[in-house]
Amino acid sequence: MKSEVLIALYKQLMFFSDNGKEVIENPAIAISEACKCVGCPRTDVREALQTFEAHGFIRQVDDPRLKFVITEAGRDQVKVEELINTLPIT
Repeated sequence: MKSEVLIALYKQLMFFSDNGKEVIENPAIAISEACKCVGCPRTDVREALQTFEAHGFIRQVDDPRLKFVITEAGRDQVKVEELINTLPIT
C-alpha cells in the first residue's frame, strides 16, 4: 500500500470528524475524496481504512449503519505517521 493513500485518507477522516471530535457518519465520502486526491481505485483506499481499523486508529461505532470514530491513538498524528512509515510500500 502506498503511503500517499494512507495520508490522504487520514486527512479526509480528520476533516470529516472535525479533527477526531465527531463521529464519521459516512466514511464512503471520505473514501471517495481520498481517491480523488491520490487518483487511485477505491479498493486501495478501503484497504487503508482497514489498516487504520486493524491498528486501532479508528473503530466502528455500535450502530446498525456504518459509522466510525477516530480513537485516541488515531488523534495522535505522530503515531499515525509512525504507522505509515513502518508499513511496506507497494
